[in-house]
Amino acid sequence: MNIIDGRKDKSNIAYINQKEIADKLCVSPTKVSQRLKQLIRYGSIRKIDSGVYKLLANDLWHTPYQTTHRVVLLYKSNPGLNYNEQAEVLKVTYNDIVRAWSYINMLNIR
Repeated sequence: MNIIDGRKDKSNIAYINQKEIADKLCVSPTKVSQRLKQLIRYGSIRKIDSGVYKLLANDLWHTPYQTTHRVVLLYKSNPGLNYNEQAEVLKVTYNDIVRAWSYINMLNIR
């Protein structure tokens, strides 16, 4: 997100392709593609064309951390729900729940 933010114009449009982003981050273009799809899904960016992205939000709330926050709140009120039930209640994917719990476990914030 920061790379797109650094390349945006006055209209919040950034012209940068996935290979450029991958080179800057020293990761594979596949990893960049996955992350961009995630940012699109969370409402951080919109893909306008190949190599053209509009920055919609540049904050943590428009990232997977939002789901993590929501999972923590849900867990506090309903600690007995399994991952599938949490996904259903929060209207996110099972993988989103797994990712959130890996953040939670890493931070040990239960």
